[in-house]
Amino acid sequence: MKSHFRNYIVIAIVVCLLAACQSQPGSGSGDAARVTVGANDIGGVVTSANGPDQVVVFDRTETNGLQFDKRWQFHPPGRDDGARSFVISGASSVTAGPSRSGSTEGKKTYTQPDLVTITNNVAPNNGRLFWKPLLPANRIIVEVGGPNSSGAYSNATSHEYESAYGKQDINSGNYGSSLSQWVGQYTLELQPAAKTNTYDVFLNVLEATTPAQGAISTTSLVNGAKTVGASIGSRMVIFNRTEGYVSSDTITVPTGGTYRILFCDLQPGMVYSVNGTNVTANSAGAAYTTATLAANSSLQITATGSVVNLAPAAPTGVRIVTR
Repeated sequence: MKSHFRNYIVIAIVVCLLAACQSQPGSGSGDAARVTVGANDIGGVVTSANGPDQVVVFDRTETNGLQFDKRWQFHPPGRDDGARSFVISGASSVTAGPSRSGSTEGKKTYTQPDLVTITNNVAPNNGRLFWKPLLPANRIIVEVGGPNSSGAYSNATSHEYESAYGKQDINSGNYGSSLSQWVGQYTLELQPAAKTNTYDVFLNVLEATTPAQGAISTTSLVNGAKTVGASIGSRMVIFNRTEGYVSSDTITVPTGGTYRILFCDLQPGMVYSVNGTNVTANSAGAAYTTATLAANSSLQITATGSVVNLAPAAPTGVRIVTR
């Protein structure tokens, strides 16, 4: 793995890939119990000796009520000088808020953002990360963090440790500027623009490189009726939209090229035909193939046998502790 990715992974990737389906408290005492856990798929870590490193993350999330928020959280590194390490571009509007715990301070909402560019060039690191959210199609990013209105950090009225409910979780004064790139000063929350569905999917593309790279590699949303994925550069990753194995689908590829394609959510051991070429899913339910496709052409995947969706195996080594 190349050094620019390794430098960045500690302060960006590891912290941010755990997508969160978080709840906002409602009126009933049992609200927290009505949130179900989402499924998270890391579709591929692509490394190349001559190019950037790429990660595609797909999440299926579901709640039992529309009163709950779904938030895919990203924690960019901070800077010693207190400046933002990130730029959010392509948004149709930027507004103050939302109001949490009675205040909009320390929060901004970006409507329909296209790209987040994070640059960490605080010694000894020298990295850049592009984050392109593809789904939800209608989305917002809420920026939470930073100093208080007087420019001060690490006190009861600053926002670098603000919770999802608008409370500063850590106000002991132990935060120092030298720690900023490790613990960060902001949280970026990707959310559906409106709470109109109990089921939502998140698809995010991350590309780690050096500050010398000025733009993310060409990235497109790849859609089928039952599947969804992303192309980035000469790579592509395909997932099943819902839980279970892919049986068959026709996928529209908007950007032409020769792609190395990773299919996920396949039935392990099943042989699939991909545009007439047979591939066999490995024990993890994944398969690679290569295809040359024209712009807006179709990619057809079909199982050669009967796909059977079995219930997940019971977990082992689990211990439940009651208090």
